[in-house]
Amino acid sequence: MVATKSDKKPVITEFDRLVHWRFEALVALGLAPDEAICLIEIPDVVHAARNLAESGCPPKLIASLLGD
Repeated sequence: MVATKSDKKPVITEFDRLVHWRFEALVALGLAPDEAICLIEIPDVVHAARNLAESGCPPKLIASLLGD
């Protein structure tokens, strides 16, 4: 969730940046947005997903393996 200051401008937190980076990286690997959202709070998920993708694992299988 985005924190706000008293002047009502949104403040982007480090967690927000991390979640956004993970989402973008997972989608770039071919995962569907809903699959990426389900995985973005898992530590090191992007590195694990990249390793699987580099081994020839299809995006649907990556999402299934990492989501369990």
